Amino acid sequence: MMSFLNLVENFSKSEEDIVNIMDRANQYITAPLQDVINDFVMEARLYGNLTESFDKLCKRLEGTKLSDVFWSLKICSEHDANYTEVLYDAKISVKEYLKSKTIQKAIRNSARIDMAALVAAEWLIIRIMDSFLTQKVGTILFSSYIGIGIVAYCVVIFILAVYVLFWR
Repeated sequence: MMSFLNLVENFSKSEEDIVNIMDRANQYITAPLQDVINDFVMEARLYGNLTESFDKLCKRLEGTKLSDVFWSLKICSEHDANYTEVLYDAKISVKEYLKSKTIQKAIRNSARIDMAALVAAEWLIIRIMDSFLTQKVGTILFSSYIGIGIVAYCVVIFILAVYVLFWR
């Protein structure tokens, strides 16, 4: 993403047509972004409707940070603004976005480790309690409705935590 933005920024210094800029930058990138940009360039040149081409490009990249970048370039092309300034701001935005993604990943990994430590601590505490109680902890919990509610609550929270940390 950053290499593409750098290419577009560099080519925008010597070119004013956004389609030509994107086409020149597209020669140096790889799939899957290359295919998306190539479709944009071909559509813009064949039909001549830059606004519609940008709309299709943004829709195709929906849910990614590049969608916001191309939306800004679309607005910039409609108002004959300076692409270099817009791309500079977009690069800063993308850098911050990537940094936040890295932080989120670190937080998620830390939460996974914390969850494993809590499960180990829970197992250890139950083993210790089993050693000095006259009845097993499981027997005590499953002998009343309150105990069954506590176990059910813990199981639901555990399943929810596993889902959020590992599959979402």
